Amino acid sequence: MPLIDEDINASDKSANGFLQEIGCTADNEEEAKGMVIEYLGRISWLDLSVSNVSFDRVATIPREELASEIYGDPDVKDSLLSDPLMKGIWYLSGKAFFSESANDEEFCQVEVTRKSE
Repeated sequence: MPLIDEDINASDKSANGFLQEIGCTADNEEEAKGMVIEYLGRISWLDLSVSNVSFDRVATIPREELASEIYGDPDVKDSLLSDPLMKGIWYLSGKAFFSESANDEEFCQVEVTRKSE
């Protein structure tokens, strides 16, 4: 994906991918990963057949920590999509795009478009 500058012009740099936190409730880790892959498959500009999906961190929130971990975090609480006790995806963070061609001090924007076939 091309990175754009402050004037919204495409630069010679590109984003290699993105990071996103996803909260979901499932019976096991395999089912949770399946839900995430299904969600990613519905993103119109993302082609999973040429993409690499990695799970950097998979964690379980114990029921007794729901109040502090979910409802106690204003960013998560204010962005809930559904009840965390119900099966399915209940939280999506924004996407943080990254680039191997940009340095760590740069703030970059990404213009996402899907090529017509």
